Amino acid sequence: MTLPQVRSLSDSSATPPVSGKMTRQQFKELLKSIYSEGEGGINRHKLREGLRKHGIECSTWRSWRAMRHADINRNKYIDGDEEVEELIKKGKQQRQRREYSLGMDM
Repeated sequence: MTLPQVRSLSDSSATPPVSGKMTRQQFKELLKSIYSEGEGGINRHKLREGLRKHGIECSTWRSWRAMRHADINRNKYIDGDEEVEELIKKGKQQRQRREYSLGMDM
């Protein structure tokens, strides 16, 4: 299955929801589309809204946990490459846990 390409920041139209697994690059592009220059980064509310806008379920609790894990400098924003990488790691861990728990139900 091929995932739709996430549009760049310059494209103001809505991005279609994604399904299936994303590549690292696709997730980085998704984060770029969420990034808010005026605020200096991505806060947990923008993260949650942006992921949901792109068809990815993200509860308030999960967005808080992801930010807690990835926000290395504790300024309440994802605002650097290192923090983006931490956010990607956290997302992978969550996906693996979900896949494991789904397998246990069967």
